[in-house]
Amino acid sequence: MPVCRTSTGRFYFAEIGHSHFAATDNYGFATDLENLSISPVNTVTGLKLNTNTATLNVNNGFALFNSTGFSVSTNIAVGNGSSTTSVTGGILIWGGGNNQVKLNNADGNVMDGIDIYNSFNNSVNSNLASGNNNLGISIFATSNSNKISNNIAEGNTLDLQDYDACGANNWSKNLFITSNPSSCIH
Repeated sequence: MPVCRTSTGRFYFAEIGHSHFAATDNYGFATDLENLSISPVNTVTGLKLNTNTATLNVNNGFALFNSTGFSVSTNIAVGNGSSTTSVTGGILIWGGGNNQVKLNNADGNVMDGIDIYNSFNNSVNSNLASGNNNLGISIFATSNSNKISNNIAEGNTLDLQDYDACGANNWSKNLFITSNPSSCIH
């Protein structure tokens, strides 16, 4: 698998069926575009990050920073994150948009299972995010028009969380026990 090193981590390219190993580092698999010299500046589109395992990483198992049009599917993210740092855990999308997160297993992470932060028009569909020590699936403020559907999130401290205004994101057909705000999440 090609790897480009950056000053803060690694940038991995992984396509379906090409990567079957456990990553263990600060980030298991990450796009870190802030310190990567590419053209056009800080834009990567269309990456497929599928069928990988990320365990025991300090920050996140899978992290997309300022990324657009990515597919993150059929991955396993277990035991990632740090109790001393917020927004860490299984899968993180920070910035960008139009990404698909589907059919992943984000269980038993130190903090969160799946986080969407400052990002728009993402689809989080048919994932398992259970047994995480903080949030199962969370959408942070300044994220909107995200579709979160058909996920199973149970046994987390809080299963589903939307920090944005009620109605800014579309929650439907999720299986969960606890949510906040309960009137917006279905």
